[in-house]
Amino acid sequence: MPLTREEIKQCRDSFDNFDKDGGGTVDVMELKVILNGLGALPSDEELQLMIQQVDEDGSREINFAVFLKIIERHKAMQGYVDQTEVDTLEAFAALGGGSDGSGSVSLDKVAALIKVTLIMVIQ
Repeated sequence: MPLTREEIKQCRDSFDNFDKDGGGTVDVMELKVILNGLGALPSDEELQLMIQQVDEDGSREINFAVFLKIIERHKAMQGYVDQTEVDTLEAFAALGGGSDGSGSVSLDKVAALIKVTLIMVIQ
């Protein structure tokens, strides 16, 4: 799943905070701190796997482009759910479906909700 512009900006800010010498790279330990600061808490094994998958030159130094690849892969591995999906699941549960997406919602409930929503919009 591609990163949003806001996520890329957050990544850039975090990356730049740890690239103290301005050389454009961070090491593995700095990478872990950055990921933790962004809310990702990979285990040491997950971190090593991420690095093995993207560190083409074996330097164990990560530039920003590689860092973004790591973030995208971590996001995908974690079954990332964006806010729209969360809102949709909450609405589904409020109409009688399961909060985990299981179950069903009757057509009558959906039709009534649409009708009420349209009336509110028109007024």
